[in-house]
Order: sequence, then C-alpha cells, then structure tokens
Amino acid sequence: MKIYVGNLHGKASGKGLYDLFIAFGYVLFIEMRKDVSGRSSGYAYVYLKENNDGRSAIQQLNGINFMNQFLDIYEVH
Repeated sequence: MKIYVGNLHGKASGKGLYDLFIAFGYVLFIEMRKDVSGRSSGYAYVYLKENNDGRSAIQQLNGINFMNQFLDIYEVH
C-alpha cells in the first residue's frame, strides 16, 4: 500500500519515518524528497507490504504530532 505522509518537518528523515511505520507492518521502502539544502520537502511516500497494515497505520498515525508537526496521512491510489 502506498501511503502519503504530509506536513513533515524539514529535518524529518527516512529512518524516522521507518521507525514510525515499522510498528504496523513490513515497510517495503520510503520515498522522500529533499530540497537542494538536504531538508525534507515536507512530504514522503511510505510503502507497506500489506493493505491491512497500511489502513491500520493511517487510522492510528493521521494527525499525530511528529517532530512538532501534525502529520497528514492517507492512502494513495
């Protein structure tokens, strides 16, 4: 399942997102954009192996405070 994660802090990292999502299931990979200075562009895509794990992650993580920013998380079709 492809999951959009928005409103990321500029210092957010792929490792930080991995640590957040691994509790819900097998993380296939994380696609995170960075600007020219190396800071997060404010969003990423997390790919979880199982759809049910993804739905659970979305339900429990959407709106949480991560690095002092409230995440916007939803499924991408």
